[in-house]
Amino acid sequence: MKINQTVCEHAVKRVTELSEKCLFDHSGNKGSGYGENLAAGPTECEANVKLWTDEKPLYNSSNTEWQAEAGHYTQVVWKDSLDLCCAQASHCKYKTVTLCSYYPHGNVIGKFNDNV
Repeated sequence: MKINQTVCEHAVKRVTELSEKCLFDHSGNKGSGYGENLAAGPTECEANVKLWTDEKPLYNSSNTEWQAEAGHYTQVVWKDSLDLCCAQASHCKYKTVTLCSYYPHGNVIGKFNDNV
């Protein structure tokens, strides 16, 4: 994966929206083509990525369906997601919110065996 300016613009826009509206929810892709991971609390991006990758033991490679308990992990390692960018913003309920955007999005039903 590599950092991509267009993905950075999307990540900054999304995390700013969450901050300004005091929201904390995934976009659900909504046709944007971007995948997304969110974290609240730890202020270092590395700490948040570790939280997401710590879901690895929860991933069952023999199950080719969506696994919510490992969804952050599978997006982080998704082979077809080539570009990413992370952004942070202050938040009314949480000290800091971290949002990482991935393009193209991962966690595609029917594609887990090829990408995780």
